Amino acid sequence: MRKALIAAGGLTLTLTMGACGVGDGKYQDTASLVRAASASTAKEKSVAFTVSMRLGPIAMTGEGANSYADGEDPRSWVTMTFDMSSVGMGLGTMEFEGRQLGDDFYLRMPTDLPGLPSDPDRPWYKTSLPELLSSTGIKVDQYLKSSDPGTMLDMLKESGELVDTETGVSIGGRTTTKYSFEVDFDEVMKNFGTSMQDLPALAEVDLDAVPVDVYLDERDLPVRLNVDMREVVDAIMDSAGGQQNLPPGMSFDEAYARTDFTEWGVEVDVEPPPADQISDQPLPGAGG
Repeated sequence: MRKALIAAGGLTLTLTMGACGVGDGKYQDTASLVRAASASTAKEKSVAFTVSMRLGPIAMTGEGANSYADGEDPRSWVTMTFDMSSVGMGLGTMEFEGRQLGDDFYLRMPTDLPGLPSDPDRPWYKTSLPELLSSTGIKVDQYLKSSDPGTMLDMLKESGELVDTETGVSIGGRTTTKYSFEVDFDEVMKNFGTSMQDLPALAEVDLDAVPVDVYLDERDLPVRLNVDMREVVDAIMDSAGGQQNLPPGMSFDEAYARTDFTEWGVEVDVEPPPADQISDQPLPGAGG
């Protein structure tokens, strides 16, 4: 399940575009839209964002910022809060924090996470992007390219089909155009250098197209990316025997992943954690 959710998370950052123009949007073909959005994000070089996700009883909210200036000196930070209280098993609210500086990645883990060797005085773990991504099959260079939403658009534009557009949609007080797509999940993974067949949790999953909504403002900058995850979750559940095997009262009927791009061209200041707060143990689960 962990690897499946990582793969699904990759889709959260994937703005994939198809070939046919529909509706009353500003752009009626994908190539024009991608060129405009890529040019707009390239000028900004950084973005702040908020994220939210719901996978049945599991809820996550977070915020962060990312610098993607031509792939040089990539920096990012993110904080995430997972609400696991509805899952039971003694789980509650857990907070994580991640910081990326180049190839170095630091992750602050909850010190009360069941089964995790923890030292309250050393809650941070240090790893590298290659090690962090090794269990997902995602290539580092593709991952770094995807940190620029514009580059990501261009890289993955053949993975989906544009099915609808809607103008005048308000997101956080900003007027946007909503572009709706049906996205081929396996094609998304291939653009990251992997595929569903490479991930044991997804190898036997029969997955149809995934609905993705992208909202662009008048400057052709992404404002929101919303991924309807119900198809993904249903396919994973079916491969595991169906939702009838879930504990009573537990359901995955609600499933989505959403990113709101709140400010472009921001300063992204990231520092490594203090050395005396970094664990001398390897990151649990990294590399396998």
